[in-house]
Amino acid sequence: MGRFQTAGTAAHSSATIEAQISDAQYHLGGKLANILDKYGPGPRVHYHIGLFGPDRLDTTVDITLLKHRIVAAQEALIARAAQVWDADAVLHGEIVDIGTGLGGGAIYWAQHHAAIVHALTNVASHIPLIDRFAAAAGVEGRVRPILADAREIPTSLSVDAAVAMESMCYMPREDVISRLGGIVRPGGWLCIQDVFLQRPEWGTAFDAYWKTSIGTANEYVDAARRAGFALDRNEDVTAETTEFWVQSMAWAEARIMTLPPDAAERERLAQSVRWHANFFRAWLDGGIQVRILRFRKTDLGPHSHGRAPQ
Repeated sequence: MGRFQTAGTAAHSSATIEAQISDAQYHLGGKLANILDKYGPGPRVHYHIGLFGPDRLDTTVDITLLKHRIVAAQEALIARAAQVWDADAVLHGEIVDIGTGLGGGAIYWAQHHAAIVHALTNVASHIPLIDRFAAAAGVEGRVRPILADAREIPTSLSVDAAVAMESMCYMPREDVISRLGGIVRPGGWLCIQDVFLQRPEWGTAFDAYWKTSIGTANEYVDAARRAGFALDRNEDVTAETTEFWVQSMAWAEARIMTLPPDAAERERLAQSVRWHANFFRAWLDGGIQVRILRFRKTDLGPHSHGRAPQ
């Protein structure tokens, strides 16, 4: 595969990385009520961008329809990722869902592809919710939450594939992908959907709002190569995700109208609209891309479990 045309990123110190991880953990744990309000009620609750068609949609509709569109778009992105990854053939047996959030993706893989999914989160309060949602979806025996930092996935775990739906942007990729190189079996897969920095000037604002550490696609590819993974699929879905920001802004504006005039939540949502307007520009400007990547585990070196490809 050729190199991506992406901007470079500076190396981060260990202290900076730890601060970013702490911020992300607090961000995701603290936003639980807001996530459920916008993307719930479940049992598949997602916290990532969504896939829309080419047409601009009317935003003067009821808030219930706006929410339905957003959740349907998130599901559409997972379905597209499943297509790019050839999930029927790849996401079978045991897989690990990195940064599972409330387990929406893990439940999807268990329901649609009969996988046993180790759902990894570093937010303790998410564990009982993942269990509850998996039970409601009828897959409690196949979705198995793990509370751990992604850099410390138990080395006893051995999986056919690792999946990360828009979660690696919160993590130190080099360390996490290296760890995955030690648990994904030879011939197995690393499947990533994420946002990638194209123009450096957008990085600071994106990280400030989302508490992420956004990186370039080349950074991911290089880290994967060092861990024994080779890129074999790469699909750009940026254009199809741009409408997400429009619909998300419309939802926030409609939600504000349902709140009392003195509600603190009104200002949070108003700020959200302003930030989302900036990210909409970043998508149109080519500053940030959304890609779906698939890597194959090829090495038989130190990370290998010595097993033949499944």
